[in-house]
Amino acid sequence: MQTPDSNSDSLDAAVDYQELDQLLQLSPLAPGAAEAQGICFGLLATGATSGAVSAAVADTDSDRPNRAQGAAQRLVSELLPETAAEDGQASQIARARILLQDLTAMTCAQLDAPVLGLQLLLPAEDRPLRERAIAANGWTRGLLFGLALGGIDAGGLQGEAREAFDDLLEITRMDLDDLDDGPENEEALTEIVEFIRVAAMLVHEALAAPRRHAPTPKELH
Repeated sequence: MQTPDSNSDSLDAAVDYQELDQLLQLSPLAPGAAEAQGICFGLLATGATSGAVSAAVADTDSDRPNRAQGAAQRLVSELLPETAAEDGQASQIARARILLQDLTAMTCAQLDAPVLGLQLLLPAEDRPLRERAIAANGWTRGLLFGLALGGIDAGGLQGEAREAFDDLLEITRMDLDDLDDGPENEEALTEIVEFIRVAAMLVHEALAAPRRHAPTPKELH
């Protein structure tokens, strides 16, 4: 698993959007790359893990490797289970699993970055606006799916986090059929992407706060 640096160039370069997007078509769920990062973020927010790695107890420096590893295992198991590979696809599936691990490491590093923070993995800005809007919508749907995998729904949130969750749900219902590349739509998409980023962080902080203040195993004994 790659460990991204804290600077923005390293975070942006850690995962190639187009490559991951194409490889994820091998998944039974066929998510896009943006949707996969949304799922990843939801798993990180809830501490949902898979396999031998237990759920995170606290968001501390020493806990971050386990947090990323556990979320990566769960993400891979959900999107690319062992039964996903067919004849001739083994190498592609293996590459997709590596990219999902890298995606989790990148997203976890962004959450810990003091300046930029979370950056949504979306198509390049020279891609058609409708494609980027669909990806942003997919990122949001992925986040809600990831939260659901971790056992969180609207009823598990309060205050600003609940409002953010409800707003994210509304974004998934947006009609994207008639979007064009006009400047007004471009500005609107920029605002929506920023809103998604801020709302996602509100939900993350609401879920992380109890874990930060939970007693560690040493404190319990």
